[in-house]
Amino acid sequence: MYHPDGKNIIERLEEEKGIDDMTFSKIIEVKMALCDYVPGNINRDIHGDGYKGLFNAYHISPEVVIEEINKSGLKTSGNGIPVWQSWEIFRKNTDPGKCIICDAYENRESPALRAMLEYPHQIIEGMLICALASGACQGYIFVNSGSGEILKKAVRQAVDHLKNDPYKKLKFNLNIIEAKSYAVFDEEPAKISAKINFSDSPFASPFPSLSGVNNHSVIIHTAETWANIPVILQKGSAYFSSYGTENNKGTKIFSLNGSIKNNCAAEVPFGTPLNRLIEDIGGGAAAGIKAVHIGGVQGGFLPPDKPDIQLEHSVLMSKGCIIGTGDIVILNEDTCIVDYVKKIAWSVQASSCGECVICREGTAQIAQIIKDISEGRGKSEDTELMMEICDGLRSSSFCRFGKNASNTVSTGIKYFEDEFRLHIKEKKCPANVCKMNT
Repeated sequence: MYHPDGKNIIERLEEEKGIDDMTFSKIIEVKMALCDYVPGNINRDIHGDGYKGLFNAYHISPEVVIEEINKSGLKTSGNGIPVWQSWEIFRKNTDPGKCIICDAYENRESPALRAMLEYPHQIIEGMLICALASGACQGYIFVNSGSGEILKKAVRQAVDHLKNDPYKKLKFNLNIIEAKSYAVFDEEPAKISAKINFSDSPFASPFPSLSGVNNHSVIIHTAETWANIPVILQKGSAYFSSYGTENNKGTKIFSLNGSIKNNCAAEVPFGTPLNRLIEDIGGGAAAGIKAVHIGGVQGGFLPPDKPDIQLEHSVLMSKGCIIGTGDIVILNEDTCIVDYVKKIAWSVQASSCGECVICREGTAQIAQIIKDISEGRGKSEDTELMMEICDGLRSSSFCRFGKNASNTVSTGIKYFEDEFRLHIKEKKCPANVCKMNT
């Protein structure tokens, strides 16, 4: 994997800290190993090992392709759902209008996503393998406005590269859509239809592989999930599953941001301890650690007394948060937790599609309560009320966005309740960030 300065992360760390190459040699050998890639030269994917996974898929049946995905243990990158299950449902659905979607849209620039978009052919190949296994003829990749050119160029290259046997029988129309607003935070979102303009209102379905867009069958994964597929079909399920833990196979791209010496993105096996990622790859905290937030707006705070917590889906979910986007933000003592939670809460509220009442009203109510707390108008019952709303969101929201919308709030109160109480009872912000209008 490569850092934006063009250097391999390991090479950069060796120069700066003298880290032993063998210590992290496996970090860059899974998703990023298929192509001898240099940023800015996407031709290398085509002439290297690109599309060998698709070639292998052509010589086995769709059932065997999906079984190979099953044996690999691959799960969706955000919530840890087995990929093969939705693929099997999708394959059996005879709907001629079913489509494949890649969510590569971020509501803010993500180093992890940027790293994946530097390997556009691996994303495209993953979608083509799914199309081959399922019979889908339509696909979409959603990216931020202004970020689609590298993907459009890659699509043109792929069309030229795959026009000969055995690929010419594959009929698949892939569209790159540059979205100006709204981030898809989940691999089963409620707002698929609004983004593709099949209808004016969003359609929420807990099982989009059955009926996700105006009753059309849909498979939607993040760019990182799609990039795993060629690895499995080229190198085999045993290779992929040799990384990670018993419950979470493979690797995950995490980005390290905030109060840390080396802001970077790194691909590591699931189960890697948080402190190893922070210390050995990030170079350590820049000014102490008050809190660690993971997973983007649907994520949450990690227990401050568990620096060695393993980064895998089941472990984090037991602590009230998800891996989500893989963004890890290190917060120092100058950070106000209430202010940080407030910004996340307002972002979540703005991103709710509004289809279900609990998500629309619950996220708005939480955002307003935290705003009041940060401005000195907090009430003693506010934290308890917010936790009740969080429980309602988790139990009654239609989609996983709503179910995870309150993770930052609930874990913030759980691990930093004293700071909330200080804002409410004493009208004080220990970090002197909030302007308490008392």
